[in-house]
Amino acid sequence: MQSFFQFIFTLICVYMAFWSLQNIEFEKFVLKDARHQVRLLRAFLAIIIGYFIANFFLTMGNLIITFSKSFQH
Repeated sequence: MQSFFQFIFTLICVYMAFWSLQNIEFEKFVLKDARHQVRLLRAFLAIIIGYFIANFFLTMGNLIITFSKSFQH
């Protein structure tokens, strides 16, 4: 169940990263007529950013749980 939650959370973070990258005009930085490459670049950046954000929050959550358990004993 935990791995399913991690998977869904990672997908949500990737989607949010993709959504936030929509406002950046990558077309200004690449050659003309590279629309497909820009879409692929945006998707790859969203996957990378979303993955690292999800890992950050999942790691912080696990650390908080671990610390709280260590103080209970």
